[in-house]
Amino acid sequence: MIGINDFHGNLQPPDGSSGRVFNADGTTTDAGGAAFLATHVKTLESQAEHSILLSAADNIGASPLPSALFHDEPTIEFLNDIGLDASAVGNHEFDEGYAELKRIQLGGCNPTDGCRFRPTYTGAKFPFLGGNASFSNGFPAVLPFTVKFEGGIPIGIIGITLHDLPSVVTPAAVQGLKFGDEVQAIDRTANLLDRLGIKTLIVTMHQGDGSLGGGPNTCNLAPGIAQTIATTASPKVDAFFTGHSHQQYNRSVNDPAGNPRPVIQGLSFGRLLSVIDVKIDRKTRDVIRSAMVARNVIVTRTVDADPVVQKVVDDAVTKSAPIANQRVGSISTDITRTAPASGEQPLGDVIADAQLAATTANGCADCDHESRRDTEGPAVRIVHRG
Repeated sequence: MIGINDFHGNLQPPDGSSGRVFNADGTTTDAGGAAFLATHVKTLESQAEHSILLSAADNIGASPLPSALFHDEPTIEFLNDIGLDASAVGNHEFDEGYAELKRIQLGGCNPTDGCRFRPTYTGAKFPFLGGNASFSNGFPAVLPFTVKFEGGIPIGIIGITLHDLPSVVTPAAVQGLKFGDEVQAIDRTANLLDRLGIKTLIVTMHQGDGSLGGGPNTCNLAPGIAQTIATTASPKVDAFFTGHSHQQYNRSVNDPAGNPRPVIQGLSFGRLLSVIDVKIDRKTRDVIRSAMVARNVIVTRTVDADPVVQKVVDDAVTKSAPIANQRVGSISTDITRTAPASGEQPLGDVIADAQLAATTANGCADCDHESRRDTEGPAVRIVHRG
């Protein structure tokens, strides 16, 4: 089992600290980049007779320009190319609303911008999953699970997103949708799959915890919702791939029956691959928990770039370059993050004023936010509820 999470359209190797992995000894390793990730996936897949590639969501949204300019179609093409088998839905999958998520899944040109990256867009070859996402009438909004057969053994993959998703997206994006309790959805789906004779069950979940420090495989976690879910959800589930918190960790927890199962997350932006080696008893068709081994693998940039994926990246960068390089303004001096004694950064002031101007232009300067103007200057502080 190979997992990614929170890729956010980072086709090119991320810059700065966003492109580094912090190791247990305090050193860092440059990491990430879609073409390098593809090579690492192929290497891992070559080490096992069977493999499944999963995502814990936020593949798209909050993306750099080469992906965002084309409504993240280049990222979906990349994920298709590396053979992603299934992905949970995250909050950023809903950034442009449910209708756009359906288009991303099923294909077709964007109704406003058309097809700008390729002449056509055929959609994701993998299913988006969300067992706790439904319409107001209770019907599923996306598939709750998928089943993949490896070596004749059915593998049940359950997708879960955060129950409080509406608090981190615009109301219009999730109008008419509900997001239920994660544990209840996992238990409900696990029981269904178990009745169908599917005993090997993996959860890919857009919920995560915080790390208290350490390298990619630290088990030193702050108490959080992912651990709570993993310790209380149905013991029928064998492992949890997590996301959302952009942390690196690898921890084993006991399920309600007292059996261990891994809970793992691999930072963000394609810097780590979360790997769980699984052995399955052919008679019971269930995982041998004692034989499970989990680890996070750094997506180093010292390997050869995958040529197919590199072509996708190059095309996206080239086609976005005229807009990326367009001059939209100028400044007379540097706008820095250096804070005076007051703690108010010049760069923060500019960003806040830009946010106020943009929202005011839409007639909604304080929708779902609390705003106030500092009496000592022009800064606007915008505080998101929740």
